[in-house]
Parts: sequence; structure tokens; C-alpha cells
Amino acid sequence: MWRIGFSFEKLGLAALRRPVLYSLILLALIFTSAFHVRNLKFDGSILSVLPDRSAAFKDYEQLKDKYRNFSRDVTILVESERLLTASGLEDLRNLHLDVSLADGVAKAVSVFSTPVFDPQTGELVDWFPEEFTSDADMMERMDGLIAKFPQVKSLFSKEQKVAVIVASLDISVQEDDKKSFLAYRSLRKTAEEVTPEDFKLSFTGLTPVGASILESLISDQTKLTIFGLIFGITIAFAIFRSFMAAILCAIPPALTALWAFGLFSFLGIPINYLTTVLPTLALILAFADGVFLYFRWQTLSSAEPDLDNNLIQSIIKVGPASSLTSLTTAVAFLSFAYAESEALKDFAYLGAGVVVLAFLAVIVALPLAIHWAIRLKLVHPGNTRPPMFQGFGRWARTIALARPMIISAIGIVLVIVFGIAQNWVTAEYKLVQYLPNKSDIRYGEELANKVIGGRALLLMSVPFENDGGFESPENRSRLEQVDKVVSEQFGAERVFSAWRVLQMLETDQARERITELASQADDSDKSDFISSDGKSALVTVRLSSEMPVAEVKLVTDKLKESLGKLAYGKDVQITGFPILMSVEFTKLINQLRTSLFLAIVLGILFLGIATRSPLIMLAAITPNLLPIFFVLFFLFMRGGTINLSEVVALTVAFGIAIDNAVHLINVYDIERKTGKETRHALSIAMEEAGPALAAGTIIICVSVLVTQISSLPVVPTLGHLIISTLIVALFGNLIMLSANILTLTKFTRRK
Repeated sequence: MWRIGFSFEKLGLAALRRPVLYSLILLALIFTSAFHVRNLKFDGSILSVLPDRSAAFKDYEQLKDKYRNFSRDVTILVESERLLTASGLEDLRNLHLDVSLADGVAKAVSVFSTPVFDPQTGELVDWFPEEFTSDADMMERMDGLIAKFPQVKSLFSKEQKVAVIVASLDISVQEDDKKSFLAYRSLRKTAEEVTPEDFKLSFTGLTPVGASILESLISDQTKLTIFGLIFGITIAFAIFRSFMAAILCAIPPALTALWAFGLFSFLGIPINYLTTVLPTLALILAFADGVFLYFRWQTLSSAEPDLDNNLIQSIIKVGPASSLTSLTTAVAFLSFAYAESEALKDFAYLGAGVVVLAFLAVIVALPLAIHWAIRLKLVHPGNTRPPMFQGFGRWARTIALARPMIISAIGIVLVIVFGIAQNWVTAEYKLVQYLPNKSDIRYGEELANKVIGGRALLLMSVPFENDGGFESPENRSRLEQVDKVVSEQFGAERVFSAWRVLQMLETDQARERITELASQADDSDKSDFISSDGKSALVTVRLSSEMPVAEVKLVTDKLKESLGKLAYGKDVQITGFPILMSVEFTKLINQLRTSLFLAIVLGILFLGIATRSPLIMLAAITPNLLPIFFVLFFLFMRGGTINLSEVVALTVAFGIAIDNAVHLINVYDIERKTGKETRHALSIAMEEAGPALAAGTIIICVSVLVTQISSLPVVPTLGHLIISTLIVALFGNLIMLSANILTLTKFTRRK
């Protein structure tokens, strides 16, 4: 029969029997990974995690094909006290011209590009004169334009003294992230070079957001890896009271991080804002399991002089638990494959892969490092001291074994209460949650939400009744009806459509001229109003990117209901980034929450299979549900919402948290097989495993603190939730699990 770890720990024993061979294999892996790391790729797209086969995503893509890729627009916000003066407005006009001529820019939209046509002839006329004669003349012109077109308020705020220029990138770069980011940076450089000193520029839009995330991803990988190792080495030194011990414990995480980067490069999968944490998590996992193994070896070596035999015994005793913890953590990652997103499937397989690499680093590389340290006389018999937390297990034992039934009952009650509350936690998505902290892009996004009502577009494609374009009365009637419905719901100043111009034309000649101009215009010039084939028109609404997904769904449902009353209402295609996020992120988060519970079920099931004990499987339920439900209860109390990074963090945290149960059960299982009764075996298991569990949890939590230096908010959030989950899991699996085993054993004996 297999042991608790399915005998995978024998890899470590094999490495000690042939240390030269396995050392050469490790060196080959190190050089291969280092060679591939130079090809590491990064992906800053915020859309990269969305499933690309869903109906909502297809609608979004179809509208891009009919009009243009609005997600590539770069919104420039200009702040200046001088904007309400003639000279300030003249400088704004010059900036608009420079932006429109920048490399990679197809066109620029501002108050100066507002289309004003002669109502009799349909010819385009200049609203603003070539030169402003006075500040009063400027203000009169601006007030007149706002009165004529309320939508101008989304491009110019007199109250906030903010103007907006929207630059559309050239179609040749729109479908390529790298080219789009380069075009944005070139545009930004051009704008900043020609801007007057008293003009403050802020940039936002999905392209600047993606470029900003990309820069943070590249910066984070260096910071998180280096500081993660430093944090881990420091806390390992404090626990083991030995610099050599700290260095040896750092070898598995360092190798795991390198191998993780090599795996990304070898498979050609770019690191995005979710997978950016995988190398750091792999590093932390290797630190945790390495500490358990080294903890056992140092404890034995402080009492027995045979260092080589102590190492073998440590692998035999701790290796099975490390094998099973790696399996349960890999299962937690694989649960992400349940989601429809290809990016999350990659996250699932890569996550499981780095867990396997972490296990190999611990079970093979660490014993080999200790082996060579012994041969080089870097460690000596009798020169090791017992590590810290030696009394932690005894303290926990006095609590767990004194009143096991009461502790078990409390655990059940807490799980039920927290479990009920977690049902009220709903999915949430806000773009600012994914923007780098203290970045000017974040400031620009928040400013756009505050001043112009947001730059996220809700898009409605209205099919024409015939091929007459804007000249056809039937087509104009449709556009008027949809514009009216949308304006009633959102307000006229937030709605953009060709009807705003068409309603001011007074003659058939003018309407014919507009239709002629639309047919002759380049796609980039007409794409804000009419499709490239001329068979549909576009109506857009600006929404705040901070609008909760629940509210987006409500306003979208209301809009669909209102449009549904029109004879052709069901043919109006409604999409846009806010809808895509509200539909797909909600669905994705709900799928991931299902993945979380799938991971819990599979993790506990594997625990039961490994121990071949239904009793232990039942005993492990409440200690491992409690940390997850506790954090979900905290999220419920905080506001009742959970975002994508938080549900990912909880799933990963569970995979790590259940490790505590595995290490305790491993020692308990060994003691039971020697013939000890349940209470005695539990007592020994808690005393032996408790110090290592405490040390491992401290090292993980301190190492996870490295996430707080990341500029991406999703990474610190992941760190907060992992730390919270692990602290609760430590006490749950050490105290409640032991109490549950004792309680269930007594109950089954009575039966």
C-alpha cells in the first residue's frame, strides 16, 4: 500500500543515492531555464482573461468590425486655469492639431471637431473663428456650441476647467498590442513636447491602461522575486538561527522562480496581470515546504550526530506530506480550468506546473544542497540548534485535546454562519482596481469619471431600414427614435449620434449633402456615426468606469426593455466595454467561485484517498472551509462584493492552507501505524508538526508581504487574502482538525 504521499518522496531518496547524477540534471535544468528566460513575454491587455467565444464577446468584436476598435482610443484630459481665455483655447486648438498629426493617430476629436453644418446646404462650417478677438468672444462661442450640442459638455468642462481630446489610433496598429502601445507612447511624447507649461495633461483609455499595466508587470517581476527571496531568507535566519540554514532554505524557492520563468518562456505564454503572481507564489510554496523538510532535519540533527541519516529520515517523514500538499495545491490551480477563459485555463495549467517544479526543488534540490553542504563541512554534527516555536505544538495540544467536542461544535457553527453570509457576496468589476497605484493613468481615469462622466462607451448599432443612408426618412426616423430612448434614460448631454446633426438640417439638399459626405469620408472619419458598409448608424453613451457591474446590468436591462418596444428594437445591437465586463466578468467570477468549491471538495477528497480514511476526510471539512468562509464573510462585511483577483487569491490560498492539515495528518498517520491510540498519536503529531506549521506559516506570510510593494492593486489584494486565510487555517488545522479527529473517533467507537 502507498503512503500518504503516493511514494513521490522516493525521488529525494534516489537523489541522495546518486547525488552527482541528479546534481548534473539540476544544473542542466538551471542553464536551460536561464537560456529561455531572455524570451519572456508580457501582456498588459485588460481583456486577456475574457473568454473569446461568448455571445457578449462576439457582439463586441462584430461592432469593432462594422465601425472601429473604440478600445484603442486614447483620452487626453487637459487641465488649465487658462482654458477659459482666448489664448488658452488657442493653445488647446494647436494641441489638438499636433495630436491629430502624431504618428499612429488616425484622427483627434475635441470641441474643435464638433461637426456643424449649414442647415440649408449641408456644407460643413467652422464654428470657431481662426482667431479669437477676446475672452468674451471665446466664451460666447463656447456657450453657443454647448447650447446647440449638449454633448460638448463631455469634451469641455467650464466648471472644472478641463478639456478633452480623444485620439483614435490608426487602424493598422489597432489589433496589435505592441504597435498600439508604441503608438500611444509616441503620441504622449508628442503631446507633452508641444504642451504649454501651464497645461497639465493626463492620459487614459484601454491602450494607456494596457501600456501602464505592462510596465508594472515587467517591474514587478524583478522586485517581487528579489525581495521575496530576501524576506524569506531573513525570516528563515530568525527561525533557524543560522545563516547557512537560511541560504539552504533559499535554494528551492530561487530555483523554482527561475524554472517558473523558464516554463513561461518555453511555452511562449506571456505573463499577464493574473499570472504575474505565479513565479512569486511558486517561490513562496517552495519556501514553505522546504522549511518543513529543513525544520525536521535540524530538529533531528540537534539531538543525533548522523547528519546523512537524519536527512534520509527527514525525507521519509516529511516527504509524503510534501507530496500530498503539492498535489492538493496543484488541484486548486487546476480548478481554474473549469472557467471558459483560455487565459484562466493557461493560469490553471501553469499554476499546477509551477507547483510541480516547487515540489521537485524541495524534494530533490534541497536534500542535494544539504548533502553537499555536509560534504563541504559547511554544517557539522552537534553544531545545530533546535529551531524556534518548539512550544507551539504543546500549547495547541492543551486547547484541542481538553474540550474536543466543544471545539468541533464551535467550528460547525462558525462554518454555517460564515457560509450563509458568503452567499450574499456578489461579483464586482471596476477598472480602477486593476490600474497601477499612484500612476498618472489612474489619475486620468478617475478625472474622466469625475469631470466628463467617464470615457467608457456603451455602444448601440441601429440597423437602417433601407440603403438610403441618412437621406432616407425611414432611416432618420429610426435613429431619432433610438436617440430619444437613450437620451431619456441617460440624459441628452451624454449621448452621441448623427441625429444630433441631422435634426438641424432643414432641406433635402442638406440631407443629400450629408449622405454624400458620409459615403466619401474615410472609415476613420465616419466610424463614430455610421458603419463602414453604410447599413447602420451608431449611438454611444459615456459611462463611468467605476460604475458597479450590478448597476451596469440594471441600466442595460432597462435600455433593452425600452428599445424592445420599438418594432425593430431587438435588432439594435448593444455592446461596449462596460457591458462586456459586467456580463463576462460576472460570469467568470461566478465560475471561479464554483472552481473554488470544486478545489475544496477535490482537496479534501484527495486527503481521504491518500489516508484511506473517511473519518479523516470528514474531520478535515470544517477546518478547511472555515478560512475560506471567514475571508468571504469579511468581504461581505466590507461591502458584499468580490472581484476576480480576490476569488483567485482565495483558491490559491486554500491550496496552500490545506497543507497544514496534510503535515499534521502525516505525523498522526505514522504514529497510528506504530500502534498508538488516537489521543496519544494526536498529541505527538501536534507537538512534532506544530512548530513546523507555525514556522512555515510565518515564513509564507512574511514572504507574501512582498506583494505589498507591487504597483498593481490586484497583487497586494492577493497577498492580504492569502495571509488572512493562512493565519485562520493554521489554528483551524492544528486545533480544530485534531479536535474533530478525536470527536469523530469517540463517536464511531460508541456506535
